[in-house]
Amino acid sequence: MTKCGPNDVGGWWVEPILCLVLKRLTMGKPSIRSWLVIAMFLPGCREPAARAEVHRRRVVVDKADDWQRRFDQAHRERIARQTERAHIVAEKERKTREIQERFEALHSAMYEFGLARLSHLADQERPRAIYHRHLRGIARILVDSVDPDHPLLSKEDDPYLLAAIAYHESSWTQAVMDGRRRGARGEVGMFQLMPDGYCALSARDERGRRFDLLDARQNARAAVACLGKIRARYEARSVQGHDIWYWLASYASGKDWPVGREAVEGPNGFRAFYQELRERGGQR
Repeated sequence: MTKCGPNDVGGWWVEPILCLVLKRLTMGKPSIRSWLVIAMFLPGCREPAARAEVHRRRVVVDKADDWQRRFDQAHRERIARQTERAHIVAEKERKTREIQERFEALHSAMYEFGLARLSHLADQERPRAIYHRHLRGIARILVDSVDPDHPLLSKEDDPYLLAAIAYHESSWTQAVMDGRRRGARGEVGMFQLMPDGYCALSARDERGRRFDLLDARQNARAAVACLGKIRARYEARSVQGHDIWYWLASYASGKDWPVGREAVEGPNGFRAFYQELRERGGQR
């Protein structure tokens, strides 16, 4: 095929020039010969331009396909991130609802438990309302102190267990909230921990620091950490029947409770308080 000009791609400009030349040669009256010459030259002149146009369109289409693939990939990644965030938010909301439900059930159980032992509040609306608010603060501290990853019994039972221990130690009195409640030997706070005892010295927070026993929240967290360490000691020794009452007896006595010795606490011990609170909470 005949080529027009040194640049094949730029052959499109030859056609108008060739037409002008032929028109001049034929004095404005193209002959059959002129048309034959045009028919011989024009295909060769137009072929590079056609190939260039096809290539240009193919490049445009490839670029469009590449951009579309990138857009689709980015869209899928964005949808995946949104779905993951939605799952995270939904999971947080579910955990928040569960914690709130446990808190409300524990608070109601504590309020009924306390009123049953404070008969003088039965006909006094204002003191009863104050006691109700006071127990809400304690219940919130107890629920927040539960370790969801390493519960003592379970996430549902631990708040009632802690409430029973706290009532056994300090009767949930107002003084325990600011650390003024001290026992005969100098025990401090809601859980009546000894400042120089095993729990105060061994329990640590996430940063490895000792807990401030005068703070009600840290006092409760120190008690939970101490109970976890005591339980781990029994589990490490593979003691058969290392149930809750063995290590609670160790917690109350301040030393390891002998294996095989019955953990008797009396009618007002942890066991009776826990069972009554759990029953009241289970009615919600």
